[in-house]
Amino acid sequence: MKSITRSMKAGCMEFGGADYLLTDCTVQAEGHRLAKDALYGYKDDQDNYSNADDYEEKDASSSSSKPRGRKRAATKKDVNPGPRKNAKSTKKQRLDLGKFFDSLPTELQWRARLLSLSHTNKEFRKLLQDTPDSIWKVIRENTGLPELEAKDITERQYITLVFNKDCHSCGQKSVQGINYMNCARLCPSCKNGLKFGRKTQLQEYLRTLHPKALECAKDSAVKDGYITPRGIEKLSKKLCQLSEAELEAFVKQRRTLKEQIARDAQLIETWHREGSARRSQTDRDKREARQAAIKEKLIELGWREDDLLSLFWEEAPGVDRTGKLTEATWNKIRDPMLIFLRGMLIDQRNRERQDAINSRYLDLLKAHPNPDLFPSRQTFLDLPTVKSLWNKNEHERGTDPGPVECDPFVPFDETEWNANYDTVKENIASYETEMQRLAKERLAKAYVEQGLEVPADPIHDPRSMFRYTPPVLTLHSLGTLPPENDYVLPFPAIHRRMRDRQDETVVFLMLTWNVKGAAEFSTGKSHHHLFQGTPGNLSVDLGAELTEGGTQ
Repeated sequence: MKSITRSMKAGCMEFGGADYLLTDCTVQAEGHRLAKDALYGYKDDQDNYSNADDYEEKDASSSSSKPRGRKRAATKKDVNPGPRKNAKSTKKQRLDLGKFFDSLPTELQWRARLLSLSHTNKEFRKLLQDTPDSIWKVIRENTGLPELEAKDITERQYITLVFNKDCHSCGQKSVQGINYMNCARLCPSCKNGLKFGRKTQLQEYLRTLHPKALECAKDSAVKDGYITPRGIEKLSKKLCQLSEAELEAFVKQRRTLKEQIARDAQLIETWHREGSARRSQTDRDKREARQAAIKEKLIELGWREDDLLSLFWEEAPGVDRTGKLTEATWNKIRDPMLIFLRGMLIDQRNRERQDAINSRYLDLLKAHPNPDLFPSRQTFLDLPTVKSLWNKNEHERGTDPGPVECDPFVPFDETEWNANYDTVKENIASYETEMQRLAKERLAKAYVEQGLEVPADPIHDPRSMFRYTPPVLTLHSLGTLPPENDYVLPFPAIHRRMRDRQDETVVFLMLTWNVKGAAEFSTGKSHHHLFQGTPGNLSVDLGAELTEGGTQ
């Protein structure tokens, strides 16, 4: 029975993880014993259902017997056996399979996960196939599925129709739609019969069938593309074998059956819709309960509620889950969560100080004697002196910076800014000198590569042009932003044009986006966070015609 134990655990893990494993040893042992008895000693007749001609699944025979070994030679004691003391009957008793299913976890019964278990082990599959329809009816009632008015499929076939997501014809996985008229879950390629290109071809084909075939077909609704109902040829052969009286009764029966199936379909869809809403609400309740428990733990560690609200802390690892927060779970997620939240807290506090510095950036840019060479906002924030004014908790990503949540927030200090003002201007001057050196170096290299003499002052030579090709930006699956033409400008105008992209906006999906981002002359790269796509490119294009570029 070890194989059945592994099968049951494998099926449980597939549909819900460790929470659905059999954890009570007493229940396990009883389940194993009942399964063994059921496999080798139980026999029951299936309820007699007349299944639909379009639904091919049949239950296996329920009869089984214990395999016999070789007979040993008869002895004298066998021929004339004496009286035995305390003799016990070894006859295998018949077993009520209801006891076996009652021993399984409630989740397996409620969600009909027994269907999944039937695919994990041959013995268990036979056990479930041999289960009488009365047991499947109990399972169906436990799930809350409504009883069908149409009796053309068995209880087991009904549960398979609703819970088995594979195509009943070709086996394709994850088929969502159910063809209630044909009592089958079918993929798009299997749900219809023959397909014709013209209406006349369909009419000619239908004339080869019994006149009542289309009317008696379960799924006889008119379809686009001239498609025949599924299984209509098989139905036509059956109709041809009926007498006139039998045909009239059969046609009447099929009309009634189709009306019953239509009503059943509405009941099942209502059950699906209501069950989905209940599961969604239960899922939300579990997540909120877990988040409340985690939040309480964080506050005990010294976190302020205002900080948590501003951090979207629910996105931290291990928070947005449905499982109950146990002490073992908390110990497992605690350290990764704290590293994540502390990193977010540091970033948030840094951004607040950066926002205060941004106004000083604009003042310096307006007052600068050579604004074309002034750095972009991001480059300005990364200048050594400026960075020391806003980055008060520098740490390496993925490492624990310590309990920063217990430290008070340090706002931007105007006095500290004034004390470092002259040093900031020196950092800006160093940046300008570096950009001029880099421009001369790139231009000289381009002249040499083309076999031309390098001018004495390559920056001011009329042939010295830089070409910047903007990136092609894509917002995930929503689409691509309008493309931009190349910018062809001399230095330092190309530096200014690339930098000023940081304040430009673009209209996309009827919204205004400030996402172009400054393109750095030193690297040619742009600062993009939401967008993906091909990167921009900066190159020297000697003798090219000047153009300001822009959106096409």
